[in-house]
Amino acid sequence: MRSRLALPVLLALALLAWFFWPRERMLPPPAPRVERLPELQSAPEPTPELAAQDTGSSRVLPADAPRFEPLPAEPTELVLRFVTGNPETTLRGVEAWALAMDEYQGYQGRIADVERELREHGTRLECDAQGRAHLPLPERWWFVGARKGALFGAQCFEADDAPEDMLELVESHECVVHARSATDRPLAGVPITLSDAHGVIWQGSSDALGALVIPNLGWLLDDFGHADSTFVVAALEAAADPASYTFDASLPLPRAIELRLESASALRFRLLASDGTPAPVGGEVGFGVSGAEAAQSRAHSGEHAQGMLALRAGVAELPFARGGTWLDAYAVLDGGQYAAASLRVPEEPGPHEIPLRLELSQQVLVFRALGPSGETLADRTLEWFTFDQSGVNDRDPGVELEPLKLDGKGRGALVVSRPDLVPRDPQAEDDEEENPPVRARGILRLCEGARVLESEPIRIETLSAAPLLDLGVVRLEPARTLVRGRVHDEVGRGLARVAVGIELLYEDDGEVRSDESPRTLPLFSDADGRFELRGLCPSTRARLVAERTGYCLPEGARMPEFAGDSGASVDVTLVRTGVLRVSLVTDAPLRESYRWEFEGPGGEQHLQIYPGEVTGELVFEQWWMTPGTYHVRLVTDDPLTEPLVDVPDVAVRSGETTLDPRLLRVRLHGPAAVRAPVDGPMPQPVELRIVDEHRRSLRDGTCTTWGFDHCSIDEFHAGVLTFRGDEIGRWAGLWAPGRRYREIEVPEHGAEIELQPALPLRVQLDVPATFSRAGVHLMASLEGEDCGLDHIPKVLAGIEVDARGEVLFPCPGPCTFHLELHALLTDASGLLRSSQDLQTSVPLEFVLADQPGEQLWKPAIRAEEWAALAQVLGVGR
Repeated sequence: MRSRLALPVLLALALLAWFFWPRERMLPPPAPRVERLPELQSAPEPTPELAAQDTGSSRVLPADAPRFEPLPAEPTELVLRFVTGNPETTLRGVEAWALAMDEYQGYQGRIADVERELREHGTRLECDAQGRAHLPLPERWWFVGARKGALFGAQCFEADDAPEDMLELVESHECVVHARSATDRPLAGVPITLSDAHGVIWQGSSDALGALVIPNLGWLLDDFGHADSTFVVAALEAAADPASYTFDASLPLPRAIELRLESASALRFRLLASDGTPAPVGGEVGFGVSGAEAAQSRAHSGEHAQGMLALRAGVAELPFARGGTWLDAYAVLDGGQYAAASLRVPEEPGPHEIPLRLELSQQVLVFRALGPSGETLADRTLEWFTFDQSGVNDRDPGVELEPLKLDGKGRGALVVSRPDLVPRDPQAEDDEEENPPVRARGILRLCEGARVLESEPIRIETLSAAPLLDLGVVRLEPARTLVRGRVHDEVGRGLARVAVGIELLYEDDGEVRSDESPRTLPLFSDADGRFELRGLCPSTRARLVAERTGYCLPEGARMPEFAGDSGASVDVTLVRTGVLRVSLVTDAPLRESYRWEFEGPGGEQHLQIYPGEVTGELVFEQWWMTPGTYHVRLVTDDPLTEPLVDVPDVAVRSGETTLDPRLLRVRLHGPAAVRAPVDGPMPQPVELRIVDEHRRSLRDGTCTTWGFDHCSIDEFHAGVLTFRGDEIGRWAGLWAPGRRYREIEVPEHGAEIELQPALPLRVQLDVPATFSRAGVHLMASLEGEDCGLDHIPKVLAGIEVDARGEVLFPCPGPCTFHLELHALLTDASGLLRSSQDLQTSVPLEFVLADQPGEQLWKPAIRAEEWAALAQVLGVGR
């Protein structure tokens, strides 16, 4: 009997459920693939309960109560996987080492052989059965390196990289560079650089046998180089076209390179105080090469980056400089000051000393540094900490920080700016202001983590006016406490690894502004959240800065402020940030951009959604949001369109992910796809050979490609250019020194592209006899415009006018050119004494026609303008 009644009851209940079940909740399942947009962090798929809450409307959404999911617990260790090629496959059997570092990528430019440094000073890591290495969270950074056979990799990791990360290994081997003379003699002490168009990647010097080992070449290029770059190994010599070897990272990397240097002079740069006294200041010296040869060979983009020479005790050595080369030298000095000189390298072989003389407004300070117990601070790096001390509280303190290296005896030297030492010009107008007095203080400071030693403040304006001043012995004592305290969470648990610093507060036009006080190393709180900052505060008011990823101040709270000389104790509470999850459901690929806007206690934040080819659900998460209530909108790029979502009361909780149904599975309807898919494989690369009219390969040229969605500039060497398959059909502009510019459409197959000789333009100047004296050099440059050659350099600079007043320019194409003249006066050693531009009132303009043969231009320069130039240079006196 019961079985007879049960069946009708069940059928009735099923009919009632079918009749009353809300139709809008029955949605098709989302697309199986979730789009990962390039600038957004994707989130996990929503739970089935959330997937069932979509209403199908983008404007009217149910006001169901939001749910909150706790964030994962904070990691206690960093787990590293080692990969190559396929990031999903973990390498096993690797050798790995870890080295504690104070600075991110502190090894770059400071460690000659990274792998050797790791092996000798790092800690050997043991991997588990899955090939993973387990490391404790670093105080600052872990520098981790690994090798397996021919594969090597190294990278810095911080606590924010936990719980898991990976280190990629690339094929890498050493490359031996041999520096030899034209007679095959090994050359020792030759500075050699590895660079691309963006800068120097690595630098070293050849040994007594003329050899230099570049360790792990593949890793250096992968870690510090730029994609699709041309790399150059070059000798650091003063020459228009230094000895170099060029290669492409897409080809097998070289294992041995020979650089042959021509016979040349050696230059010794010596820093001098303004009175000519040798100044034993450290720093770096760099130089640039100009002149006719340089204009011919390097007047295009991507000029090889030059390295720097070490300036030790005021002396820097450049072992190779070719005679007749124009050189612009500059020195970056300890103390943050600069010195410069321009010269022509003497033709006579042998060593030549080049003085780098400081200005009258630059003063040299020398000293010997001792520690608190009178110990010599040998070979230590100090900080020269300077700040304005004008006595006015409402101005920017002008804080600066410069590193300073001591020698083995604790001796150091630096250069300071003293504009008050420059005598007043007697011909100056009475209403002109004199040089304002310098009211600044400087402190020599040694920072080693939490240990800080400082000298007594040096009042720069009270020092004597001597160009070089010996301060004698400077003792560094433990710095007094500036501010101490503790950082903890809302329940009082101490927070470790919180970066602590201060901001200097000052008033400017009635508004309080802040200036971050610089420090070489960030100070971090200990395991209990305690910290102590030591040193002198250059401001009367300061504000604490305490930062850790994933933490923030509670809503409405502010960082504590304190008097700069109070030695205050402070207490800081930080809370975990929250996460807000949002998602869209699209029935067609997005054809326009959308933007989520979040406005609340954390300020205004944006999350951009770009057009894409994926349908279904797109899920995103906004991280590190200050807990509180936010106003959330979903808008388009059209400012006249109303928001698609406008919710004013979205809650974000500390340490939780907000799942608000009003912001989840918001429907977007778009047009059907309009772009047809690309059929077939990618076309094969195309190789072009760039030749002259005699079918000889051209070198040192520039190639520019543009079209579709981007433009790129690169160099070609030995006349070979390789284009990717997706570059077929793009436009390319080609140019080489001494050749005409040409534009082509990249063909589907390899070919030879001929570049015709440049259009020759000869300029004849009627130079007065006054300028024929020794030491006067006229340099000419052309600047082109309205020539349509938008993708090549338009300036051919630094071409010297010969004794007859003539100069020949090889021009890349028809153009309207403007002539500029620059006169240099040098002494017997070739060092620049003075320089001046020709300030002509007549436009020196010439229109170069597209016609064969040399074209002549005789610009008319007035005699009074030549006379004014001669007077400035002191010629004819």
